[in-house]
Amino acid sequence: MLLRFVKQFPTIIQFIMQFISRQEKAFKVNMVRAGLQNFAEELTLQYQPVYISALGATASQLGIVSSIRGFSTAITAMVVGWLADKHGLKVVFEVATLLMTMGALLFALAQSWVMAIPALLVASLGLSISRTACPVVCGSCLRDEERATGRGLCDTLTLLPRLVSPTTAAILITVFGGLNRSGIRPLYYIQALILVAIFVLVFRAFMEPASRRILRANLGFIESIREVFAKGIAMKRWVVFDCASKIPYYVATTVYVPLFAARVKGADQFTLGAMATGLAVTPLLFSLPMGRLADMVGRKKVIYLTTSIYCSSLLLLVYAPNPTILIISAILQGFSEVASVIRGAMTAELVPPSLLGSTYGILGLFRGIVSLIAPLIGGVLWDTTGPEYVFFFVIATQLLNMLLLSTIPETLKRA
Repeated sequence: MLLRFVKQFPTIIQFIMQFISRQEKAFKVNMVRAGLQNFAEELTLQYQPVYISALGATASQLGIVSSIRGFSTAITAMVVGWLADKHGLKVVFEVATLLMTMGALLFALAQSWVMAIPALLVASLGLSISRTACPVVCGSCLRDEERATGRGLCDTLTLLPRLVSPTTAAILITVFGGLNRSGIRPLYYIQALILVAIFVLVFRAFMEPASRRILRANLGFIESIREVFAKGIAMKRWVVFDCASKIPYYVATTVYVPLFAARVKGADQFTLGAMATGLAVTPLLFSLPMGRLADMVGRKKVIYLTTSIYCSSLLLLVYAPNPTILIISAILQGFSEVASVIRGAMTAELVPPSLLGSTYGILGLFRGIVSLIAPLIGGVLWDTTGPEYVFFFVIATQLLNMLLLSTIPETLKRA
């Protein structure tokens, strides 16, 4: 099998180069921007709950702080999506990057968990704006018959920096003093420098996708929302499904998985770093082939498969007897991100291209509401019933979500 892969490797590289070369400049520049942003984000992602905890937060307080992310998302997403449709993506990316830079600096200067609240508010606001605008680029640049493949390829290449970032962070934490506030704090200064470089890239090189220059929506804010639900396919059910699909990220990935591994399973910074790398490896290896599979057999079948693997990974995490199993669990958790690639392809196929920004804005609003509530539920479950019940809760939500998906039409258009 390995020999076969080696023989096919030049063909794979040729396919990737040909695919990228025929895309417009907006797609290419956005891939570079997203890759750098992923590296910067991953420097602190696994260590942020530990950092806030080291600043004095309990599990419930950590849930409250994490819910700030939901508040910032909810209050901006719909407006950002509408502005992206109305005025273009470049300004949106520039504002997002400036806010993330400010958030990183506020984290670096925080002296207590209360001071981490404005840091997370600003950083999450910037990240929310960026994530609302980013999928609009792929949705606008890629053709229907190659959209899942293109999203998979984009995610694969932009996730490459995440393989390097966690190990780099673990080494830096060791150099700066270990898994504590002094050891983690310098990572935020480094993060801020990378974000400044991203701003310069967007300012000098990004251009609006051609289809959006032609199809730019001229609707008012409220009218654009009405149009999404009027012209979209099964949009009410899709909003519920999409938002419930983000619960693993808001509750498990960014908050309680690293805390559970460190506090309950005794993981050190290198195990956490290996888990973060493992989490990144899965979408890196499987986003493209799963995207190709979704373009052949349908989006829903691939989502069923990847979500089932993710739920199994959480059970593995809960009952992990050693660091090796923790790392294997993290690798399998990466299938949640693979599923998000396919969901992104479906979203772009449920609405007209001119309404993509508003659509992602609506999704961002309700994702924000979910991310406001879900971490609080996780914190209460952790403190009152036990840490493992946080993950049982996540599994239950995803199994119920698969039932909802069965009522939504398949969007793959076969010739």
